[in-house]
Amino acid sequence: MASQRLLLKRIIFLLLFCAFIIAKQSSSLDVNRVTVDQATNEAALDGALSYLAPKTGQETSSGGGGSSSSASAGQRRNASPRRTNRTKSNRTMGQRRPTVRRIVHPSLHAAWDESNHLCALAKFQATFTIKYDTSSGSTSQLIDKMPLNARSKGRCDQFDDEPVLDIMWKDIHQSSFSNSQQNNSTLGFTFRIIFQKYTEDDDRWGIQQMQLLYNTGHSVFHGVSAPKKFIVRSNKDDYRLQFRTTFGRSVLCPSPPPIQMYDSDGTLRVIARLSNMQLQAFEFSDSRQGANFDEFERCGQVSFGSGVARQNLKRAKYDGLTFTIGLMTCCIAGLTVVGYAIYRSNYLKTKQYKTMED
Repeated sequence: MASQRLLLKRIIFLLLFCAFIIAKQSSSLDVNRVTVDQATNEAALDGALSYLAPKTGQETSSGGGGSSSSASAGQRRNASPRRTNRTKSNRTMGQRRPTVRRIVHPSLHAAWDESNHLCALAKFQATFTIKYDTSSGSTSQLIDKMPLNARSKGRCDQFDDEPVLDIMWKDIHQSSFSNSQQNNSTLGFTFRIIFQKYTEDDDRWGIQQMQLLYNTGHSVFHGVSAPKKFIVRSNKDDYRLQFRTTFGRSVLCPSPPPIQMYDSDGTLRVIARLSNMQLQAFEFSDSRQGANFDEFERCGQVSFGSGVARQNLKRAKYDGLTFTIGLMTCCIAGLTVVGYAIYRSNYLKTKQYKTMED
């Protein structure tokens, strides 16, 4: 009996150990969901402050990027969840301000005004399906994904009520000569987000329109019939309620519905699929001039399968494989323990019988 109790204790210990392994393996199933980790952002800001040099200008080229300019620390924006009325009349256009550091995480796209106020901030992944005509008379499609190192710049000074955030990639400046005149053109992609304030609701902001600017003369458009510049736009009414929140807060859309974009003739040219999207404009509570999201509100619509989440799906795949391997290992260990317990039980009984016969 003592040996059986000892064996039972060992079985219980092994089962508890297997349960611990399963719990540890299942903890790796945390798929990359879209949440705002303020602590991580703060650490990134503090770390970057030690080596970033002052910058000036309106455009950056690192990672998601953001624009750079100048302002004094005394003129920084007062942190407030409410909208402040900043108009052109109270700006000091002629006054030069000392340069300051602007901290932008590589995954973010930011825009600043001339007073060094952060006016627009975005983070998302995007894939564009572009339809174009080929020289053979047929219609072809280009699927292009916005890279992680896309550059960004913004316009907030002269468009205070409608700040614009431009995100650019694959931009190539080409020069050609036609009729003894030089023709300069820029080939590439520019995804533009135009924000707006809602006059009927003084405490809310949203997206007025999304645009994509591209030139089919780029080498990625194979067999194009006639290279041409396009500006396609989304319908304004499609996103008035979806990307809309109060001032001082961001809007979070893990998987918004696909965005249809039309040219000036009303022809559907582009379908944009976004994922892990977070936006904020006009009001920010960060008083250190660092690009950082405030508390978020989720958007009203979610479209499953419409987003661009290849990395997340791949990670989920490998996480599921890890969990399966761990579970199989625990099952094999459990079956081994049970089999050994049955064997030991039968062995002890046989030994006892032999002892009694002897």
